[in-house]
Amino acid sequence: MHVIFTNALYHTIKIFRAFEQHQFYKLPDLVKRTNQPVNYVKNALAKIATYRTAPPHKGFWELKPEYRNYAAKKEDMDADD
Repeated sequence: MHVIFTNALYHTIKIFRAFEQHQFYKLPDLVKRTNQPVNYVKNALAKIATYRTAPPHKGFWELKPEYRNYAAKKEDMDADD
């Protein structure tokens, strides 16, 4: 079975994959990774991420809690040891 993704879904998945690499991102970095216009990335981030306005991560985007799975990944890594 082949799955056909829309362009919007494809680029949103690219944003999620970026957050698998790092917890925080600046908007220009995600624009570069997705190769999409600033407004497109900003609109996608508004749905899935939180913009940090206080130090230490002021000016960075972070996934909303409902989309994070950092604890699950840590448990998986601990189980491998």
